Amino acid sequence: MARNTIKCIVTGAERITNNSYLGKKAEKAGVSVDCIREHYVSKPAVQEIKAKLAESGQTLQTVSEKLKMSAAKLENILILNGKVKPERLKELKVEPVDTAKPDVSHETVEQS
Repeated sequence: MARNTIKCIVTGAERITNNSYLGKKAEKAGVSVDCIREHYVSKPAVQEIKAKLAESGQTLQTVSEKLKMSAAKLENILILNGKVKPERLKELKVEPVDTAKPDVSHETVEQS
């Protein structure tokens, strides 16, 4: 993945983006740019997830199992994609930027 693209973790589709957009979104959410990249889901995919959640009998757990991810990750995806609402940020299950530990494996990949 080129640095000026971002990849949807549900569909695999990529779109062009820029670092200033990602930086502002990350700053607003209080997370790292890498966290935004790791939780990116395209708008159509988010709409499909929300539609599944609206169906009777579909819970966050059920939908997350179908997508082969944890319910916590799915909740983070729903919070971070689209407009970031400050009141929902306290529900994030990721470490804020100022206390996040560096991801050594991520740094190694980027240096290669």
